[in-house]
Amino acid sequence: MVGPSSLAGKITSLVACLSIAITLAAGYYMVKTEYQARKSRLIESFEHQVKSAVHQFQIAIYFRDTTVLEQLTANFARDNAIDYAMIYDHTGKTVSETIDPAHSAVSTPSLEIVRNDFDGYDTAYVTRTDQLTNANYVDLTLPVFTLASPVDTRINRKKYTDLITSQEAKQSRHFAGYMRLGINEQQLRGGITVFARKVATLGGGIVLASILLAWETSRRITKPLSKLVKAAEDISHGKLDTKFSLTGSSEVREISTYLNMIVESIASHKTQVEVDNQLLSLKVNERTTELSERNEELNRAIEEANQAKNRMKQLAYLDSLTSLPNRRFFTEQLETLLQTAKYRQHSLALLFIDLDNFKRINDSLGHNAGDLLLKECAARLSSCVRASDLTYLDTGETYPISRFGGDEFTVVLNQIDQPESAGTIAERLLEALSQPIIIDNQEFVITPSIGIALAPEHGSDCQTLLKHADTAMYHAKKQGKNSYQYYSSDMEQADIARLQLETDLRKALQREELELHYQPQVDVVTGEIAGAEVLLRWHHSKKGYISPVEFIAVAEEIGIIGELGEWVLEQACEQMKMFQEDNLPVPQLSVNVSSLQFNDDFGRRLQNIICRTGLDPQAIVVELTEGIIMHNVHETIARLRELRDIGVRLSVDDFGTGYSSLSYLSRFPLNELKIDKSFIIDFDKSKNKTSLVLAIIAMGKSLNLELVAEGIETEEQFLFLKENGVRVVQGYLFSKPLPMKDFHSLLKSHNFPEKIQEISSDKRASKVA
Repeated sequence: MVGPSSLAGKITSLVACLSIAITLAAGYYMVKTEYQARKSRLIESFEHQVKSAVHQFQIAIYFRDTTVLEQLTANFARDNAIDYAMIYDHTGKTVSETIDPAHSAVSTPSLEIVRNDFDGYDTAYVTRTDQLTNANYVDLTLPVFTLASPVDTRINRKKYTDLITSQEAKQSRHFAGYMRLGINEQQLRGGITVFARKVATLGGGIVLASILLAWETSRRITKPLSKLVKAAEDISHGKLDTKFSLTGSSEVREISTYLNMIVESIASHKTQVEVDNQLLSLKVNERTTELSERNEELNRAIEEANQAKNRMKQLAYLDSLTSLPNRRFFTEQLETLLQTAKYRQHSLALLFIDLDNFKRINDSLGHNAGDLLLKECAARLSSCVRASDLTYLDTGETYPISRFGGDEFTVVLNQIDQPESAGTIAERLLEALSQPIIIDNQEFVITPSIGIALAPEHGSDCQTLLKHADTAMYHAKKQGKNSYQYYSSDMEQADIARLQLETDLRKALQREELELHYQPQVDVVTGEIAGAEVLLRWHHSKKGYISPVEFIAVAEEIGIIGELGEWVLEQACEQMKMFQEDNLPVPQLSVNVSSLQFNDDFGRRLQNIICRTGLDPQAIVVELTEGIIMHNVHETIARLRELRDIGVRLSVDDFGTGYSSLSYLSRFPLNELKIDKSFIIDFDKSKNKTSLVLAIIAMGKSLNLELVAEGIETEEQFLFLKENGVRVVQGYLFSKPLPMKDFHSLLKSHNFPEKIQEISSDKRASKVA
């Protein structure tokens, strides 16, 4: 059977597709060729007709014989293939026109458009689509030549007739006009239809013959294969006695032989498999007995696995890094110990330990070094708490040391005799951790801050005791770290006061409690004001003025220093703009910038403020401490260059208190160096401080930096700095920081030049005496 999915069906389909494709291509080519040939013959026929009637055209066009011209166009228009016929004179003017009434709607483009691409004396035809009827036309134009010049009006009909028979006139040609014919291609296609049908009939016969031939051939080829399929089905159903007996080509007979050999081999293997199955059944029975025994062993293994699971649960209570009890185990044990202490009416101490500056070490050296440091600290803490420092519960041993999390540890001292015992242990812990630790060939000293809370005095439950111990630990950090503190209720009051201070500080800007004070900077030679330092002051509505030392640190800790710093910058720029508009003698204002404020976005925000206020950036000095500029040298250089490009001036504040060197300072684009007041106050009481001040002055001069000294309170300090090359000073000798109103008055009427002259006169008088 030959189906569409069989091999014979596929071969027949393929041959049918190829035959159809080839027949279609050949038929298309023949029809197209015939169409072009008929089109050429028709055009040649019209050319011949025009040439045959050339004398009629010549005489009619030359003498404007409209009757003859209309008869000529009408004769051509009678042809079914022509929809319009037109005659033009030598100027291109239409002298006769006939349009088939059945196609009266046709449009005729101008002669110039039709012959645009042809020479004036050539026969031309163009194919176009009519814009009104969408019919396709071959627009044919044939030139007509006359024996006399069309502009010569002296010739009559008799003379023109004689001219036609004249041998001399036959050699002379004058252009007379055009004959234009519109050939409808639809009529041409109609004539080709019969030819196309003949071609289609012939092609169909060829395709049908090809399909029949392919079908018969493929059927004969695939008939033996059908028998193979039938035999294969019998084999698949287990009939291994089936024999392949095929007639046909040698290849088919060879396949039959090989298949018979395969069937015989399969039958042999089947027999062997049946024997093996019987043997396997015997083995299965034996193994079933063995599996029963193994099942009992498996039950015992499951019991052991459950025991291991319980051991894993115990491991969940230990810290994987230090092998100390973790936070979960610690809190559970502490609850148990507190209940026991309450029942037995004895005291308990909780020590909460936090490693100082651990984050800085961890960030600098990496987490691996941090892990090693934590393991060493855990070992030292464990060695400090002896068996005599704690007791045991009836249910087993308690753990005194736990890793609470991160760099925090806890120690529980159970049943202590007196509170001082906890302090003794704390001192022992401080001593153990103060010894240097070697990690990766580097020596570190890590110090702890320890908070101590007692039960039941400071709390009888786990959360309360932890909270109070944590509070005491933070107070130990505030006292300078590397110390311990007992919890007291005053600490909570201090914390409440601190929280209130934070809340009030957040609202200070909204309440307009913040204000700027200005301390003038004086030129030591002229006594003129060289600038002023802007200082932030907080006038609390209830507490009065609060020291910047107290609230600046709080602002940095709670994260609003950026907002405050930006407000100070904006106020300073606006005030400086007012000073300039009022022609007040303040060349520049210096503004301190916090380390948290000096980030990658600082330059953009400062530039926005300067643009918004319209201030000359040269009038602003940005003061940065040594600690800020030395924190990350490469980032600092990039940020300082950005500020320099903006146009502001740059100053190092409190110089001498940090670790900068001449080589580092020379890399920074600085304008000013400010000597810290701590070196100025007692310069005359210590040769070392005097030498240090002179060294700072020399360093500033070598870098071509302007020198400003702050904290000047005595005439001796002023004279010393002036004599050693410091040009600008500020301090209480001239003025304390003033609010805006008082500073405004100072700018209008100050006596700094007279005061400097008086100081210099007193010195000269003392030398004379």
